[in-house]
Amino acid sequence: MEQECNLIIYITRHGQPALDETVGPGEDNEHPPGDPVLSLLGRQQAACLGYRLATQGFKGLIFSSPYRRTLETAQIVAEIVHGSVIPEPALQEYVLQQGVPDFIGLAFAKMRSLYPNVDSSATMPYPWFAVGPETVKKEVKQRVRGFLNVLGQRSFREALLVGHGASIYACLQVLLASDAAAQQDLKSTRNWNCSLSIIKINRRGLVIDKQLFDISHLPRNMHTSNALVVYQKG
Repeated sequence: MEQECNLIIYITRHGQPALDETVGPGEDNEHPPGDPVLSLLGRQQAACLGYRLATQGFKGLIFSSPYRRTLETAQIVAEIVHGSVIPEPALQEYVLQQGVPDFIGLAFAKMRSLYPNVDSSATMPYPWFAVGPETVKKEVKQRVRGFLNVLGQRSFREALLVGHGASIYACLQVLLASDAAAQQDLKSTRNWNCSLSIIKINRRGLVIDKQLFDISHLPRNMHTSNALVVYQKG
């Protein structure tokens, strides 16, 4: 197998969203309704991720779901690595209900005004919502597969994908489809907020190295899965 790395895909889930006013009692904080921004902790997580990528010399494009929590994560990282953000609908949250999500969503001009590192030359259809109901195994994998196929044909050497639990999981399932051990790791390991997966691909499009859901760049008290705080003091 050819071992020379041709493309490095960095993959992350957004930072912790601000959930206090969006998730009611008994609701699923792993799939919050609406389009919340990041919490203070989420912004700190995104900064830690940005500095991690900066120390690795990351210079690639940053592709982000068009939700606010992902764009804000991407913006914070982009400010640190001096990068550009490309909104990418394929990375958006999956839609559980029939139809489209029940919030307005950001049009491209508003994205640019809120997140200045969004590339002005990018194009973004509106409305960009996926139509539900979706499942990760079928519909989400289908939409991210199309995006990843196009990504693999571009000339840059590295890229960061900023998505949600479902879309990031689907990306990794597609990229590691032929690796049975990695598929098992995906099932048994939680995708924490601002964790970092790294997939290295050779010129033949084969994965030659991988690292899944690394959180070594995050202090212990920043290990979260949305509202779930992993580390409890004492």
